[in-house]
Amino acid sequence: MNNIYDDITNLYTKSSFSDRYAGDIWITIILCIIVFLVFNYYTIINNIQPIVDDWANQRCNPSVIPFAGMINAPEGTSSFEYTGENFEYCIQNILSDIAQYALAPIQYILSIQTTVMNDLSSAINAVRGLFDTIRDSIEEQGSDLFNRSLNITLPILYMLRKMEAIMGKTQGAIVSGIYTLYGGFLTMESGFLFIYEVSVNLLWIIFTFIMICFAVGWLFPPTLAAGLAASSFLALLLIPIVMFVVIMNSMNDVFASSNPSTPPYVPGYCFPGDTLIHTKQRGFIHMKDLELGEVLYDDNVVTSIMKSTSKDTVFYKIRNVIVSGGHPVFEENRGWVIASCHTESRRIDEFKEPYIYCIGTQNKTICIQDLLFTDWDEIDDEDMHALKHHPELEHYLPVSFTLSDIHTYLDSGLHPNTTIRLSSGDIVSMNELIVGDMLWHGETVESIIHIKTDDIYAFYDISYNGEPIVSATKNIDIMLLDTCSDALTWTKTDAPSECIHIITNKDGFQLNHVFIGDYNRSIDRYLTNEILNKSYRKL
Repeated sequence: MNNIYDDITNLYTKSSFSDRYAGDIWITIILCIIVFLVFNYYTIINNIQPIVDDWANQRCNPSVIPFAGMINAPEGTSSFEYTGENFEYCIQNILSDIAQYALAPIQYILSIQTTVMNDLSSAINAVRGLFDTIRDSIEEQGSDLFNRSLNITLPILYMLRKMEAIMGKTQGAIVSGIYTLYGGFLTMESGFLFIYEVSVNLLWIIFTFIMICFAVGWLFPPTLAAGLAASSFLALLLIPIVMFVVIMNSMNDVFASSNPSTPPYVPGYCFPGDTLIHTKQRGFIHMKDLELGEVLYDDNVVTSIMKSTSKDTVFYKIRNVIVSGGHPVFEENRGWVIASCHTESRRIDEFKEPYIYCIGTQNKTICIQDLLFTDWDEIDDEDMHALKHHPELEHYLPVSFTLSDIHTYLDSGLHPNTTIRLSSGDIVSMNELIVGDMLWHGETVESIIHIKTDDIYAFYDISYNGEPIVSATKNIDIMLLDTCSDALTWTKTDAPSECIHIITNKDGFQLNHVFIGDYNRSIDRYLTNEILNKSYRKL
C-alpha cells in the first residue's frame, strides 16, 4: 500500500514542469498560432487593397508572407506555389543584405590587397620595360657595331683571299717560268754537249792523224811537217774546248743548286675497299659496301662515306689491317701516332687498287679488328677546343658541343642534283661525278664524299639577286667571286636523303660565279695553321 502512495508522491514531486504540463503547453502554442493566423488573416483581408498597392514593400512583411498567394498571386499560378516563391524571394533578399554587411570588412581588405598587387604589378612591369629598353639599346648598339665590323673585315678578308689567289697564280707563273728557263737550259746544254762530242771526236781524229804522221815520218820525212802542223791546230782547238767544259760545269753546279725541289708528299687517309668492318646488323662487310646510317658493332654510326684516288699513297700493314701511312692510329703505350710510325707497321709496295675508302663516324673513331683509328676528320681535344671557342661558331654550336655534334653542325655538302661542268664541256650532276674527273676550271676530283642528312642542322637554297646558285648545308664554305658573300640569300628548305661533296687539288671549285671550298674546308677553315700542321710523329 505504501508503495502506491510512494509512486504517486514521486510522480508529483520528482517530475519536471514539462512532464506535468506538456500537453497544456502545446495546446497553448497551437491556440496562439491559430489566433495569430486568424487575426492576421482577417487583418490582411480587411487591408488587402493597400497591401496589393504597396506590394513591393509589403510582400516581405512577416504577417503577409504566409498569405502572399491569397493576396496577390499572379494569374496561372496557384496560391500555394506563389506563397513559396514569395517566401524564397524574401529569404534571399534578407540574406543578401545580411551577407553584404557581414562580408563588407573582408571585401574591403581584399580590395586593398588587390590595389596593392596591381600597383606592385605595374611597378614590376615598369622595371621590366626599363630593362627591355636597355636590352634593346644594347642589342641595337651591338648589332650596329657588329655590322660595321663586318663591313670592314669582310672586304679585307675578300681582298686577302684575292691577294692569296693572285700570289698563288704569281707563284705558279714564276715556277712555270723557272721550269721553262730550266727546260731551255737543258735544251741548250744538250746542244752544247752535242757540239762537245763532235769536237772531242774531231780531236781524236786529229790526234790519230798526228800519230800516223809521226809514225810514217821516219820513213817519209815530209809527213813530219804535216804532223807538226796538225799538232799546232790541235793545241789551238783545245783552248776553247777546255773553256767551254769549265763554263758548262759551272752552269750545271748553279742550276743543280737552284733546281726547285718536289713538293712534299701529302698522304691520303684511307683504307682499301675490301677492309672488313664489323656492323651490328650485317656482320663483317667490306668498307666499300657500307651504307650511310649503318650502325657498327660498337654502336658507332656511319655519317659519311669517302671514295678517293690511291695515286701517290703509301700503304702500311699493321697486323692484318692495311692503312695509308699518314692515318692516325692509337698505340697503347704511345697514344695517337701515324700508321707509318706504329711499332708494328710494315710498308707495302705492291698495292695496286685504283681507289681507296674511308668513313666519317658519329664519335669520330673507327674500330677495325683490335685497332682504333680516327675517322676522316681526325678530331682531337685541341681541335675541339679551337672549334668551341671560334668566334664564327660561338652562337652557332650548342653550349654542350661534343664529338657527336660535329656531323650535325659542321658537315657540309651539296644537293646531289647540283650540276657542274667538266673540262670536256659536258654538264653532269654531282652524283654522276667519278674520282679523277677534271672540272671546267682545271680542278681535279680527288675524293667524292656522300653525307647523310637526316640529322643535319639545316639545308638551304642559296641565291644571288634572285638567281639560284646552289642548294647546300648550313656550313658550306661559299664565296662570291665578284662581291661580298653577305650578298647571298639563304632560304631554308627540305634536305635530300643525302648530300654530296668533293675534294679537289685546288681546295675547292668554281660553280655558278661562286667559289665553293671542298669538303675538308668544312672544319679546316676554323682551325689555325699551327693546328692543321701538327704531326702525330712527335708522339
